[in-house]
Amino acid sequence: IQKTTRDLIIYISISSNSSTTLDITYLYCTLLSEIILDKNESRNDLQELIQFSRQEYDGNNDELKIIDEFEKNYQKNQAIYWFTRQCFLSKMLNKALRIPEADILYKLRSFIQDLCQQIENESVKDSITVYLGQTIQRNDLDDLKNNLLNNDLITFPQFLSGSTDQLRAIRVAKELPVQSEEYIPVIICIDIPANLKCANIRSRRYSIDNDNNVLLNMGIIGHLIKVEKENVNENQIASIHLTLV
Repeated sequence: IQKTTRDLIIYISISSNSSTTLDITYLYCTLLSEIILDKNESRNDLQELIQFSRQEYDGNNDELKIIDEFEKNYQKNQAIYWFTRQCFLSKMLNKALRIPEADILYKLRSFIQDLCQQIENESVKDSITVYLGQTIQRNDLDDLKNNLLNNDLITFPQFLSGSTDQLRAIRVAKELPVQSEEYIPVIICIDIPANLKCANIRSRRYSIDNDNNVLLNMGIIGHLIKVEKENVNENQIASIHLTLV
């Protein structure tokens, strides 16, 4: 298993030839997810999360006001709205899922459960293709080509948001800042079968100006179909194509 991070996305490639000792990262993420989503766990409502958030953002008046608003108004059926607000919740959650940080994820467990449940309730019934505009290191793209040759699977431990508009996702990828010349824009194309856990968030998201209109649940697994460098397709952008299983 190889773990790679880029911008807001992390994936774990699961080699079909990997030994048990190489599966530690994937198994750890799976176990952690099961613990977080265990609704039999005792819950102190959201007060534990709220208190922790206030400590984390002490001195940040803008975020503290949002935390106060969250404490006063939050309802379980508003999880997508709050996640797409790009405030303290999504910042802490995305960071904790990338590392991963088990203690912070556990504090976020109530919100994560609500978010997963709302995505499941809002699941798209028809098959769709979702596009994510990102940046990637050139070496990572080469590694993914090897994963493709080895028939490996790819899993994403975090929530992914994307667009059903390919051109919009390409524009997003090309406009993203790159850390160095080692990074290039990439579009990730994900074929999603019918009734898989992804939600159309067009009417649920915080901002109507957000380019992304689909939210995928954490822990999805895909099979690589094609990996192309930027100079081999008409859009002049690297592409990764996979279908969920």
